[in-house]
Amino acid sequence: MELPVSIRALPPEAVEILRYFGANGAASVHADDITAGADLSDRGFGKAIRRLVTRNLMSMDGDQVYRLTDNGRLAVAELLEYDLMTPPNEREESAPREIEARFVKRRVVLAAPSPMAATVPAAVIVGFEAADDDDIVMLPLHVTVQLISLHADPEAEQAADLSIENRPVQQHFEVTPGGYTSVRLAVRVMQNENEGDAAGGLYVDLPVAETAGGYTAYGADLMLKDTSGDSFDL
Repeated sequence: MELPVSIRALPPEAVEILRYFGANGAASVHADDITAGADLSDRGFGKAIRRLVTRNLMSMDGDQVYRLTDNGRLAVAELLEYDLMTPPNEREESAPREIEARFVKRRVVLAAPSPMAATVPAAVIVGFEAADDDDIVMLPLHVTVQLISLHADPEAEQAADLSIENRPVQQHFEVTPGGYTSVRLAVRVMQNENEGDAAGGLYVDLPVAETAGGYTAYGADLMLKDTSGDSFDL
């Protein structure tokens, strides 16, 4: 008996996840339990789960909880039949084709009062919006967010490390405008998985007045390298 075509194109780690669901019988399972039950590394799990989600064999129920779709249940049934009818020493191996790393889009947002109040400390919020459906990641992306202010205190760079997943995330900084007519705030994002390369950023010039105005948000799209699925099959 031949390995079903829908399964042959999957990476071996994805096939092991399907086997795990077939043996487990649960409707939905947390990522940690799948990783342990299918005997995978975190990288192997990330590589596999993306292919299963992309091929509509699995979907995410909640925070790192996955379930089989109707197509997934059919694939599990076909795999169980194949395993039942084929001796272990005669089973085919899936042979995925390696491709370049995947990049996902994230929107970085800076929010601050406009105008800012002279000599009055203000919270400056830097964060990332939620992922679009096409840019979902299976493992966190680790970035360093740098905030640089001009004509304000501190003028020295402020920085924070963030883990970017699929939900919004934000970091609060404090900036005190000096006695100038404007303040420049600049955000730079460095991705740790990409050897610390700059992923991009944005800057804004905000007016300074006696009293602060309401918060205004500014955004820019960045491309981050998703390394969890290096060398996965199309």
